[in-house]
Amino acid sequence: MISNSKEHEIKTYGLTIRITNQEYFRIASFIEQRTGIRLPETKRVLVEGRLQKLLRKNGYTSFTPFIERCIGKHANEKDTTTLIDLITTNKTDFFREADHFTHLEQYLITKAQKTSVIPTVKVWCKPHQLEKRLTP
Repeated sequence: MISNSKEHEIKTYGLTIRITNQEYFRIASFIEQRTGIRLPETKRVLVEGRLQKLLRKNGYTSFTPFIERCIGKHANEKDTTTLIDLITTNKTDFFREADHFTHLEQYLITKAQKTSVIPTVKVWCKPHQLEKRLTP
């Protein structure tokens, strides 16, 4: 069984198991199919990093046997859930990247042009930051 228990966490000391293109595509496709979350190539390092300690702790030297155990023909639901949890945990980064704000801005501008109403959107930040208002 694969475990993600913090009490069994090990230090990585910079050792890295690299994910191949095929392995990354397989994980990304599975995650999108099961959760609806798209993992473009720009998220490769995130995926690789989130799985590193678990792979090493369980004696893996590559991603392929780990992937087979989690999403292959004979995968069990507990391992599958662990994979999904590791990838999606704290996946609350919408509106943390510039592209997200550009998308929102374009959406609001388009809506304002169609309805002649300028929507006001409040965006709350961390306590030490000021409230920001986006208006087209």
